[in-house]
Amino acid sequence: ARAVLDEVPAIDVDYLELRGPTLEPAPPFGPARLLIAARLGGTRLLDNIAIDLSGTTGPSRAGDTEPNEINWRN
Repeated sequence: ARAVLDEVPAIDVDYLELRGPTLEPAPPFGPARLLIAARLGGTRLLDNIAIDLSGTTGPSRAGDTEPNEINWRN
């Protein structure tokens, strides 16, 4: 993910971190969160997403019906 972001000159990444579901250190597998802070021009953007480190594309949380696969669009 970082390599993709670094290819966009207008985006200045402050951090991109993989953490546990409650922000503890990242587990080797299972549920986790991907956190990002970046600047686009004068705007600082903060976001996070639940991910599953099990290698599947199934739901990321109990009750989710959407797969954990994201199709990015420009």
